[in-house]
Amino acid sequence: MFPKITRSRDQNLSIVTVKYLNETIGLQIDESRCQGCGTCVKICPTNALERGPIGGTLKKTFDKSVSTVVSPETCSYCGLCSYMCPWTAISLMKNGEKIALENLELVKKKAVPELVIQLKKCKDTIPKARSYLEGKLEITTENCPGGCNTCIDVCPTGALSVEKSNQPWEKGRKILVDEDKCILCGVCTNSCPVDDAIHLNITKVNFKGDYQAILWDKTIERLKTSRMREGERMN
Repeated sequence: MFPKITRSRDQNLSIVTVKYLNETIGLQIDESRCQGCGTCVKICPTNALERGPIGGTLKKTFDKSVSTVVSPETCSYCGLCSYMCPWTAISLMKNGEKIALENLELVKKKAVPELVIQLKKCKDTIPKARSYLEGKLEITTENCPGGCNTCIDVCPTGALSVEKSNQPWEKGRKILVDEDKCILCGVCTNSCPVDDAIHLNITKVNFKGDYQAILWDKTIERLKTSRMREGERMN
């Protein structure tokens, strides 16, 4: 019976495929690359993606949790998540082969513009990040939970650190942001246990060329939300 949906795993790869009579399409997520930033979750036009537990992202326990989960019945397989992923962790597949970003239908038909990308160095085990956002990461120190280092631990680029103090027992440690390293990806905001401690203030998305406003304008709007659940409320 068609379409036939299958899920499979191959080491660090999580694959969802939908087989029709004449072709098979799907999404492949490389969990060794995925950092759980939530970009794909925020921008997905059909809300087909969600992020798994942060423990799976941080500890990379692939056998227990998945950084990004796909709903195959909801996904339109447009490739927008693949195009926007900062880590090149998501690939749109057709008949078992990866579709290069420049060959995605939404790129060839100019539904989306060309992203102006800078490659940023990450921690040793993480590939370089595709950076195309401008803005500022705003941290409200008094709202940070005491003794929590989650944002520092999960930051892929090492952009966050704690200000050294002569009084380590002092409440309200100040989190420092290295703006040259920060790519505004959202890993920290979506991992923070407190809603109002970290705010992602994206002011600009760097791109050029033609696009279709009906898709791209909504993508930009969702991309600028600080946390994933804010994007969900926009629908």
